[in-house]
This record gives sequence, structure tokens and C-alpha cells, in this order.
Amino acid sequence: MFDRAAGCCERCGRGGTRFEFHHRQYRSRGGDGTAANCVMLCGFGNTGGCHGWVHGNATEAHAAGFALHAGDTPADVPVALKRWGGMVLLDEAGVKAATDTACFTHTRKQVDSTCGVCRTAGTYLWEFTVPKTFGARKRG
Repeated sequence: MFDRAAGCCERCGRGGTRFEFHHRQYRSRGGDGTAANCVMLCGFGNTGGCHGWVHGNATEAHAAGFALHAGDTPADVPVALKRWGGMVLLDEAGVKAATDTACFTHTRKQVDSTCGVCRTAGTYLWEFTVPKTFGARKRG
């Protein structure tokens, strides 16, 4: 998730500050530490920066996908991430476009899936690159 955030808060885009993992579906609601459920937010604890904003503004945070209900599936709920220009879907493989988004050349009704700029819903904008030996221990 550090790689996905690229050194910036995933909500406001600010870099060079303290970051914390935020569970979109809080652990008290059954949330886990998966890439679909966690985002990197600036702030300290639940009181400062964007992390504090999410915990202090439940309605707005839910609308932006930063606070989920107990029955929600994080991979199915879009979240507004600054780096990706709006609402995206997160999963264990990366970041996917949540909706069709046309480039300046094409209109929304004419999204061109062969265009390098148009985004069709469900296409990956970024993918994790994990070594095949990730998490494996070498035995001596």
C-alpha cells in the first residue's frame, strides 16, 4: 500500500508528512488489513490530518468511500483517491477505474477502449508488483 500511495496521503495528496494505515471498514466492524480495505492517510491517530477528518466526518467519509459499513465488501465500494483523479476500486491486485471516463477527445458516451487515455470501468490503472518470493522465508 505504500507503493500505491507513492509517498502521499491518498485522500488529499500531500506528501512529506506522517502517514498511517486507515481501515476503510473499521476493525471493530470486521475490517481486515487487505489492500482493498486499507488506505494511507496523513495525520496522527484518529484526530489529525485526513485520518482525523475521516473519523470526525462519518457521512462525508462514507460518501467518499473512506468509511464502510459492517456488511460492505471493500473491493466493491469505490473510494475517492487524489492520485487517481476520483473514484476508484481497490483490490489485492491494484487500482481499477470505477466508472467509464472519457478523455478530452472522446465523449462519455463514446469511451474508446483502445484509447490510451480513456478508462473503462474495471480496467487497472495501477497494479502491485510483488516478487514471487514475497513473504517466503529462505531456509538455510
